[in-house]
Amino acid sequence: MNDDGVKQALEHLAKQGLLSVGKDGVVQLRQPKSYIWQPQEDITAYELARAVEVMFVSMMQNGDCDAAFERLPDEAKRHFEVVKP
Repeated sequence: MNDDGVKQALEHLAKQGLLSVGKDGVVQLRQPKSYIWQPQEDITAYELARAVEVMFVSMMQNGDCDAAFERLPDEAKRHFEVVKP
């Protein structure tokens, strides 16, 4: 892979939020969290509609599930189990 290819790959990872830069300037890959859908019995239509954003973000927005999850209101977040790497 040439320098342009490396640059493009790093830019893509940065756009996805998968790179972090430490205080020492070292670039590290950030492992994304996993989200397991576990709807509660009392889920509302509003909560389901908001949760769909996270469930389908990989198809609609190239996979930034972490950002989509963080935008959810707390009442919708309760329907997911968050699995950290």
